[in-house]
Amino acid sequence: MKKIICFSLGRSGGCLKYAKELLDILAEKESGFESYVNNSCIVDKPNKSTSIPVYSNKITFILSTIFILPIYLLILSFRFLIFRDVKTVYFPYFHYWAVPIIIICRIFCIPTICTVHDGILHSGDGKPFEQVLNNLYIKLATKLIFLTHYVQKLVHKRIQYNVDSLILPHGIIGLDLGMYTNSKYFKKNILFFGRVSKYKGIETLLNAVSLLDANIYEKLIIVGKSQYDVDYSIFPEQSKLVVVDDFVSEENVKDYFDISSILVLPYLEATQSGVAMLGIASNTPMVISRCGGLNEQLTDDEALFFAPDDYLGLSNCITSLLVDEALYQKFYYALGQKSKDESWDVISDKLMRFIES
Repeated sequence: MKKIICFSLGRSGGCLKYAKELLDILAEKESGFESYVNNSCIVDKPNKSTSIPVYSNKITFILSTIFILPIYLLILSFRFLIFRDVKTVYFPYFHYWAVPIIIICRIFCIPTICTVHDGILHSGDGKPFEQVLNNLYIKLATKLIFLTHYVQKLVHKRIQYNVDSLILPHGIIGLDLGMYTNSKYFKKNILFFGRVSKYKGIETLLNAVSLLDANIYEKLIIVGKSQYDVDYSIFPEQSKLVVVDDFVSEENVKDYFDISSILVLPYLEATQSGVAMLGIASNTPMVISRCGGLNEQLTDDEALFFAPDDYLGLSNCITSLLVDEALYQKFYYALGQKSKDESWDVISDKLMRFIES
């Protein structure tokens, strides 16, 4: 039996959680499925996966790229040439090593399926070489998977790929939270969760919450490793501000959603968001900027939207959810229904049909 091989080589981030959810289902349903993951991954690894040395920091990444990657490429070449037991190689997200692996696959005529999360790097990321490799990742793939139509159109316009593609929405990330609606509503904590980059709109959030009546909320909680120096001193209610500038272990993620009434995504630009899927999984009503592919993930019946960088509009939306319990309950129950409808089982079936087509 020819096999499907998957490489999930990252160390941290939401893409790894996406990969785990999908690969766990595929490992159960597909007997000819193999997955290889970074042994230094700091989030839960997929079940039935094989850990391989990739990297644990920048120095080990350079050393591994020089000394270990060539060995992997030789092993793959030997397997493709001698055993000929691989029918497809699948990448659930972009990684630097994906490009040389795809080149080896092309040499031996092995199809590659690549999922594109962003495609075009966000402003302020400052990684032009990564964009070059990302372009090659897309152009060299046999088939492409996008999470939103927005990203598909953006990538097609700027990179001009010419292969079959599929829109496969992000699945619901399970948090196993059993929360009661009323207790969640009355906690009155506002949550921002995820990596803090300039395009995430933290300043918009700080300005918006500054306009709130201090009596209608308890805390503004910002959780995520910062990629730049945020001036939190602009926030007037310092006693109501909690900043956790660090990576959060998977077992602690649910703790922050459990104590929060509202999740805010104040992004200035976006493709899609794994954080939004955490909000759905935890039934946490959300306030989201209407940009990129975010309104493909949730509708106006499932979240409140505001214009990017409109801190007054954001403030009004937050106020509405904090003071209008009927509106809050509406979104809470809508998210509960949505989490039942968008399962990884359905997504994995669509992925396999696309791979086999």
